[in-house]
Amino acid sequence: MTRILYGLAGSDRSRAFSPHVWKIQMALAHKGLDFELRALNFAEIKDMEGGGFATVPLLIDGDEKVIDSFEIAKYLDATYPDKPLMGGPAGIAMTNFVQA
Repeated sequence: MTRILYGLAGSDRSRAFSPHVWKIQMALAHKGLDFELRALNFAEIKDMEGGGFATVPLLIDGDEKVIDSFEIAKYLDATYPDKPLMGGPAGIAMTNFVQA
């Protein structure tokens, strides 16, 4: 199964430039999970995966579609618990605090 990560790019589609997409690329690498990066420009985001999404990153993992880097990180930790990203509930709470 290939995971698909949608990210934001300019004219050079080989370089996603969103720091939020970078976070998920690093999270997937940390967990040793393969993925395909599909880079989009701003105008294409509204049409990705048939529409209904307004931002990236968007991770497609099998039947699951998860948007927002923090939600994707929580999903990855819950689904692939080896090599945790945030260190459990305390780490998630700290991340929420820092984001707020």
